[in-house]
Amino acid sequence: MNIDEAINEMEQAGNRALLSTSVGAYVWNAVGILAMSWSFYWFESRAGLLRFIREVAPVYVGLSEDETARVARETRAFDTSTELREIPAAVDRLLRLIVIEWAGSFEDLCIQDEQCALSARQAFRGADDVSPIKYFERIAFSQFLQSYHHMITNQPDDTAPKIQGLTRL
Repeated sequence: MNIDEAINEMEQAGNRALLSTSVGAYVWNAVGILAMSWSFYWFESRAGLLRFIREVAPVYVGLSEDETARVARETRAFDTSTELREIPAAVDRLLRLIVIEWAGSFEDLCIQDEQCALSARQAFRGADDVSPIKYFERIAFSQFLQSYHHMITNQPDDTAPKIQGLTRL
């Protein structure tokens, strides 16, 4: 994969239509057009997310072939045995310029009590209501997730930012 293909894959993942079975990741990106921002990226399956971690992200951030091979080796356990929510902590140190804050399904964002899900629901409703997304809200919530990003500014070079909420571009 070359850099142009990686850029195209990043754009596709950021614009992919959400399905209730989609697997997603909330990603901080330090390079490219959305540098210094958080965005949701969506994949058709767990395999798609893992391909992103192993093949697309390393090329996008300029890892060497050896570093890319290391990412692939160290993420093999994710194929079947790891909960999606455990992936972010495991890959942070591998990708350097891309930080995955959250990984899971659209359903997880609708019901989980993890910070990313709570922040997304609060921003969607524009209030302190972080209760699970109701069935009739899901289409609007999925549209919200595709158009909202959290821009990061004034971060020290040696620290990765953490989610504080979402704001519309």
